[in-house]
Amino acid sequence: MAAGRTDFDIAIVGGGSAGCAAALALRRYTKRRVVLIERSAYSGTRVGESVSGAIAPLLAYLGIEQLLSERQHLPAFANIAAWGAPNLVSREFLFSAGGHGWLLDRAAFDADLAAAVERAGIRVLRNTEIARSTRASGVWEIQLKGRHSPNIAARQIIDATGRRCAIARASGARRQSFDDLVGLVTWLAFARQREQTRAVLVETVENGWWYSAPIPGDRLVLAYMTDAAELDRGLIGNANALLRFASGAPLTFARVSDGKPVSPPRVWLAMSAMTAPCVGEGWIAAGDAAASFDPLSSLGIGYAMTSGIQAARALDRRLNGDEEFAAGYAPDVSRHMAAYLDQRRRLYRYEQRWPDRPFWSRQHDLRLGARAAA
Repeated sequence: MAAGRTDFDIAIVGGGSAGCAAALALRRYTKRRVVLIERSAYSGTRVGESVSGAIAPLLAYLGIEQLLSERQHLPAFANIAAWGAPNLVSREFLFSAGGHGWLLDRAAFDADLAAAVERAGIRVLRNTEIARSTRASGVWEIQLKGRHSPNIAARQIIDATGRRCAIARASGARRQSFDDLVGLVTWLAFARQREQTRAVLVETVENGWWYSAPIPGDRLVLAYMTDAAELDRGLIGNANALLRFASGAPLTFARVSDGKPVSPPRVWLAMSAMTAPCVGEGWIAAGDAAASFDPLSSLGIGYAMTSGIQAARALDRRLNGDEEFAAGYAPDVSRHMAAYLDQRRRLYRYEQRWPDRPFWSRQHDLRLGARAAA
């Protein structure tokens, strides 16, 4: 160990679902020395509040089955949608193999994941960012900025920095986008307690679609999803204007019209995208840093945790001199993305009421090739 530096086998950059799942998998199934670096303190609001019952086996694999409870999160019993027609169609979770889903306090969920990582004996550096990372002689030298943050060294890095894919980009990878979907998101509170249907509601309109879901604390998250080129910039930061705009979606408006905004609407990047390559010498990307999906897919948290576990397995085997698992990781991500894009295209083509509107015509013509690279 160099003076003033702490050495690890694996540094995980990003303490969301993917990063925490990777850390827990490494702790439970290997003897690797691991550190988790998270730039936030898990405060404030976070987007991504809906999970299906299929998350239960992942939590069990990681030894954290108790993480979801009705004391902090809401059981969800259905997804309902007006898609392709003005009437609602409901998909009941209770009749699926995974049972009911959950509507999360996402910030609390991520904070609880990080606390579970800490209880497992892994060091978690909150409010900490990487100032610089360089790789030489098979070792990453990582300079940190943040309170009481030492410099560290790691033989491998898991990039779990979300859509920023910071480590991957710095290592020469490119981000390929397949659409231009963005969301304008706000959170609402209600002056009087009322019984909300515990379900995600999706409603299509001429140039996009609306998403709403109740979350713990008598609140509701509201998002308008459209292409970046179609987004009215006058709605950004203007909650009252966004609520008036929601009147064009009658089912959504009935749900949110008496809500009081607790945050100004902010833009949320929601495009389908993939990092290529998502594996390199000394690093691997996981979660949104590897591939990100339209929120309609409901792949967010479940995929993030699964890919975090797979990334952890790949690097553990790499450190043992076995590159086969890491070599198969990128093709698996590509196959998953191709299957998802095919499913996404079929779903959007189901809505045919406005085929000539710019948003819907673009979705109907979506091709498997990347629309942009960055």
